[in-house]
Amino acid sequence: MTLPNLEQTGVAVFFGALLVSVGLVVWDMLGSKGEHPNYTAGGAPERFGVLIFLYMIVVQAIGYLGESAGPEYSTVDDVSVLSDLIGLTGFLALALNARRFWPLFCAALQGCSTIFHYAREIIPDIIPLAYSIQKSTPTTLALLIVLGALIYRRWRVSRQGWDVDWSVAGYSQLYRKTDNRTMLWDYLKTFGRSWFGIPLMIWGFLVIAYCVLVLSVGGAFPAAFALLGVATLVVGYRYHDHESRRVEDKTKLFNANYGAQR
Repeated sequence: MTLPNLEQTGVAVFFGALLVSVGLVVWDMLGSKGEHPNYTAGGAPERFGVLIFLYMIVVQAIGYLGESAGPEYSTVDDVSVLSDLIGLTGFLALALNARRFWPLFCAALQGCSTIFHYAREIIPDIIPLAYSIQKSTPTTLALLIVLGALIYRRWRVSRQGWDVDWSVAGYSQLYRKTDNRTMLWDYLKTFGRSWFGIPLMIWGFLVIAYCVLVLSVGGAFPAAFALLGVATLVVGYRYHDHESRRVEDKTKLFNANYGAQR
């Protein structure tokens, strides 16, 4: 009996799950507007979870650009360390803000992937295949959790017609103060989206820090990484600034209107 190639099987499972996840997000965004149930009503945490993995793929694609073969994992893979740190910070931010429990598991799994890199550094006798499986398996499991969350959210929306995304401070008080659920929903969506720029800025700093590290050890200047880091930092800052202004406007409008409805 021939055993399957574990590394190739893991890669196939990862990209298969990623393809299905992206397909579900696109289906939600394009196929349900104006219909009932509207699957775009909520689901921002799940979509951000997919974005985390897409950004990790972009980082690894740039890091391995020009290499005729994949990494051999005979030493610590710096590109994978950067990618896993991006995943860890993204899911930590999601766990702190989303009205979901699954980001906690994804953050823990990404933490395991990050720790395995340190283990490879202090225990050089670990064989490359074991290192590859150790660092990749938690990330694949995290992606499968995101895929399950996407499917479960569609079932939840089809059952109740809506979905609350964010754990906003004082939500219960806001809910009691107004009977205008549409206005409350719009306010909460805007408030929840305002933090998206923060993990993007952190990702930009991580990529730029990686570029500085490469230069400090005498490596060639990673121009593509530098461009990605600066672009991510700028996009994150501009998005955070734009959404923060929207939150201020929505807060003023909400405070001006809810008092008359008590």
